[in-house]
Amino acid sequence: MLRLLTSAARHVICIGETPFGWEPSIDVHAANTELQDYNTLAAKAAADAGAQFVDPFRAFTSTARQLTAGTPATRPETALWSDGIHLSELGDTLLFQIVERHLSDTGLIQALTRYDVRERTEALATYRHLFAAVRA
Repeated sequence: MLRLLTSAARHVICIGETPFGWEPSIDVHAANTELQDYNTLAAKAAADAGAQFVDPFRAFTSTARQLTAGTPATRPETALWSDGIHLSELGDTLLFQIVERHLSDTGLIQALTRYDVRERTEALATYRHLFAAVRA
């Protein structure tokens, strides 16, 4: 999949898995260890394919530690997970900020928008190869 994506796109970004917060029916520590192993393998696969990799794991665990003055049951507004596994609105926002910071730090948005603005007919002639690639 990564080879296919990197052959057809100028930039590919892979986003790693976020950790589990809590879930009484599973061993959260063991599950998070497996997720960290998965993220390590995914990062290597992304690098081998020439894609970027964003790993949110550390930011989630450190943020969760800072927010857990109360348990998720007593302070659900501070939980990164809505049910211990799936991200809450706060968790979604944190993931968005992590990806946004990556895009900013790597200059990816600037790289994607580096083309000069030209008059319409000149732009069509200059960038015809880009339009053809997208329409293909």
